[in-house]
Amino acid sequence: MKDKLINNSLNKIRLKYPEYTNTKLEEIKYGIESLYLTITKMIILIILSIIFNIKKEFIIFLLLYNGIRIFAFGLHAKKSSWCLISSIIFFIVLFNINNKLTYLSIFQFIMLLLLNFIFKNKIKNKTAKYYKQEEKVNSYLVESLSSVDAIKGMHIEKRTIDKFLLKYKNYLESAYCLSITNEANIYLKNIINIIFIVILLHLGTILVINNEITLSEFIIYQSIN
Repeated sequence: MKDKLINNSLNKIRLKYPEYTNTKLEEIKYGIESLYLTITKMIILIILSIIFNIKKEFIIFLLLYNGIRIFAFGLHAKKSSWCLISSIIFFIVLFNINNKLTYLSIFQFIMLLLLNFIFKNKIKNKTAKYYKQEEKVNSYLVESLSSVDAIKGMHIEKRTIDKFLLKYKNYLESAYCLSITNEANIYLKNIINIIFIVILLHLGTILVINNEITLSEFIIYQSIN
């Protein structure tokens, strides 16, 4: 069904836009397939949230998880069917092992989401500045090399070199600032994750001692989370 729907949609696009290249059509096909998988997976998860009466938790988790996923990378299944099955299993297991642990994970998502929001524009601006300075250095270097005879003729070698060094200094400073910002972002994320791992272990131990969950359930939750 999936392949039939995607191919029919692609054929209609090909007929309406005959100027599209094969590369462009492949990109569109990938987008249609991703949209199809997202919609079908969402429908199944919504149905499960209704069946298990965890609609509120599902909405909170969904909003926060998607916010994190915009900026993050992760492990991808080799087949879309495996992705769907694993998503359903993780979804059911996490919300049914223990609500307290799940809310703790949600709070961790909130902290990471806030951190991403804080650093998003900073990293974007510093990245843009870095590429701008890199372009200035490369342009000036090419321009200087192509005009080397004129520079020698006017005896302005020292001024040309000094100007290049200034541009290169600005380039290195922008690269350093970008690196520091990225490192700070990663460092704070690691700190948050470590703190929540400690809290999770502490809370999980208490829950096991109080017989609210079994040790095996806690181990399963921790490995999935």
